[in-house]
Amino acid sequence: VRQHKMRAIGNIAFKVISILGLIMNGFFAFINLSEWYLIGFLDKTKDYPFGGEGPVPYYYKTKELYVAVNQIWGIIFGILTIIMIWILFKGKRKHKITIVLISWILIILKISHGLIGVI
Repeated sequence: VRQHKMRAIGNIAFKVISILGLIMNGFFAFINLSEWYLIGFLDKTKDYPFGGEGPVPYYYKTKELYVAVNQIWGIIFGILTIIMIWILFKGKRKHKITIVLISWILIILKISHGLIGVI
């Protein structure tokens, strides 16, 4: 009985971590693709500190660099979100674990990337 309870807790924890990862992937995809569109296509740059003034990530150096970084991260997280949805609903357990690990590694990389030039 104890082993069954531990397994149930593990399953719940994995589902929570998976859902949080999926939500964050979707959030990053949406935000990055929105920034790419707003700055790259609509040229809404009024409130952006391009030129590297103040404590901002390195990719605020130019509009073009900012647009490219957001496009790349947006595509990565967009594709990952779609793959993650598919695997979480249809995949085998080892594939689910793998995609969740990849997801969280990329989330950490994205956050770390945003700190380059700030700290």
